Amino acid sequence: ELVSLFDSNHRIFAGMVSNTIKSKLEKNKSRVFDYFKREEVTVMNAVPTVQGILKAIIDNTEFTINSSKCAVFGYGRIGSLTADILSSIGAKVTVCARKYSDLAKATSKGLDSCFIKDFSSIADEFDIIINTVPAVIINRDILEKIKKDCIIIDVASAPYGTDFAVASELGINALLCSSLPGKVAPKTAGEIIANGVLNIIKEEFGE
Repeated sequence: ELVSLFDSNHRIFAGMVSNTIKSKLEKNKSRVFDYFKREEVTVMNAVPTVQGILKAIIDNTEFTINSSKCAVFGYGRIGSLTADILSSIGAKVTVCARKYSDLAKATSKGLDSCFIKDFSSIADEFDIIINTVPAVIINRDILEKIKKDCIIIDVASAPYGTDFAVASELGINALLCSSLPGKVAPKTAGEIIANGVLNIIKEEFGE
């Protein structure tokens, strides 16, 4: 209903705009700007996201992060910051990724590393698993091997990275923690988006 009301006079700022909605808006000659495609927004968003990950761990475990064994899937902005912070407070961190370059970066920081395809062979070693990869990689093969008291925190976008149905079947505590910045630090999250929108306006319109 809203799409039909927009025309060439409208500038639309939104986050994670679907291709379907974007194409409909552009058909109406509206200009659409996705602030979550801005590098400064995604980089700054990583900080409250990791804060939310730490909160989820603290709220759902009965042990300290210090000395726990953590696996972090993915080594992008969120994965790398998560691994760094967990390591800085005493966790034993293993980075799981697909690229040699990501494993090399993790190793250069003193972290353990493992190819995602090889993780099932060491899955039973971990107390905490954090996923940032938006593809189902924590599957039945892995879920059947991890410890029953292992906690999984999935912060990936759809289709997410965990087979939650299998995790539930096996009695594993797997949490889908989406949109963490707005939940744990709404003021900061709002400021990050606002700054992103202002930067777009300055670049596109010189205003």
